[in-house]
Amino acid sequence: MEEKNVTKISLSTFFLILAIIAIIVMGIFIYKLNNDKTAEIQKSTELQSQVNSLNGTVSDLQGKINKVSETINSSGNTTNSEKKSSNNTTTSTNKMSIELAYGILNKYKNEKLSDANWYIGKVKLIAHGDNNTYWVSYEEKNLDGYTTSVGAIIEYKDGKWTTDLPGLSGTSDEEMSKYNFVNYNNENLEETGTEMNLELAYGILNKYKAENLPNDARWYITDVKMVAHGDNNTYWVSYEDYNLDGYKEGAGAIIEYKNGKWTTDLPGFSGTSDEEMSKYNFVNY
Repeated sequence: MEEKNVTKISLSTFFLILAIIAIIVMGIFIYKLNNDKTAEIQKSTELQSQVNSLNGTVSDLQGKINKVSETINSSGNTTNSEKKSSNNTTTSTNKMSIELAYGILNKYKNEKLSDANWYIGKVKLIAHGDNNTYWVSYEEKNLDGYTTSVGAIIEYKDGKWTTDLPGLSGTSDEEMSKYNFVNYNNENLEETGTEMNLELAYGILNKYKAENLPNDARWYITDVKMVAHGDNNTYWVSYEDYNLDGYKEGAGAIIEYKNGKWTTDLPGFSGTSDEEMSKYNFVNY
């Protein structure tokens, strides 16, 4: 009987030990599993933090890229707008010069007046007034030989130059006083900027003609267009050489800003070699 009791105790002890070992193993397993879970959660949190940081960096970079794109597009639109402005007779500056005054008067005459029996010469700037107004004088030369001095008021309004011709031979002090004109006095009245526009091109060509071809009144310049711009402030323009006998011919001219002055040469050319033109590196408007 005693031997049987010993066997029971031994089996019980064995199973007890086995249960304890199982509990210990499960405890170790659970502990390790919990540690692994905690470590994975920490890694996941760190990875999420890195992802959020990268997303923020990407967003910042995208914002900078968008700003750069907007700047480039804005610059491109501005350039295209300026080119379009040049071809559509508007100008981005309201600074007056003798060349520009020549151009405004002649452009107005060619577009608004069909009377070709007189032309404009010897334009002078007399005074500048409020709200971008300018008082100029010019010689109205009739093809029959009659010459008279008249005046005109030029105004920069709503982004455009405006005037009215034929000019005025005299006006009241009351009329002139509303502009608060101040006479030009020892000021540099020649063009001092290099920004080209259609009115200025008109003026440079007509000023050259009036000063260098004063006796050749049988033709005049009309329909000026901007063709291309090149190196060193050079511009290629086209115009119609209109003869009073009814003959009309297209011609071109190169205008250059050199030594502080605008220069050109007339009569213009009807054609020139690619080699000659290539030295200016012209780019079409």
